[in-house]
Amino acid sequence: MSGDDGPSSKLMFGLFFGMTVFVIIVCSTFSYMCMKRRAMRIRERADLERQIQALRQRREQLLTKDQPCRLEEEAIESLPRRTVGKDSTGSNADEKFESAITCGVCLDDYKAGDVVIQLQCTHQFHDHCIVPWFRTADKCPFCNRCARLSNASTTDTKV
Repeated sequence: MSGDDGPSSKLMFGLFFGMTVFVIIVCSTFSYMCMKRRAMRIRERADLERQIQALRQRREQLLTKDQPCRLEEEAIESLPRRTVGKDSTGSNADEKFESAITCGVCLDDYKAGDVVIQLQCTHQFHDHCIVPWFRTADKCPFCNRCARLSNASTTDTKV
């Protein structure tokens, strides 16, 4: 009697065939999940790159929004100027401006005859100290407020 035709051989063939199908299904499922996960990571990376690019563009817009970053010569010339001198009571004019008796750029006290520029933010500087600053920046060096005047008029008066 031959052992190849018996029920045990059919059972072995069935088990082998079933195990093969099971392994193929498991491998196919695993491969599908890996490809799906990889595609999801690529999509997430692309989304992240788009978000980063949008943030970079927004940052550039914010950084260039205040351009130009320096004052033009006409704007510098239109800043209000005052000449420090003695007032009618005989006291120095710098005593009226307790918060501004010293130039914040050169740290020298204001003396009679000094030409002083007072910005809209009320900070004051020697004319010869602040003009070079405004050739490279358009903001007050102390408070960072814009030094541009909307309706500026040059005032050269004695204080």
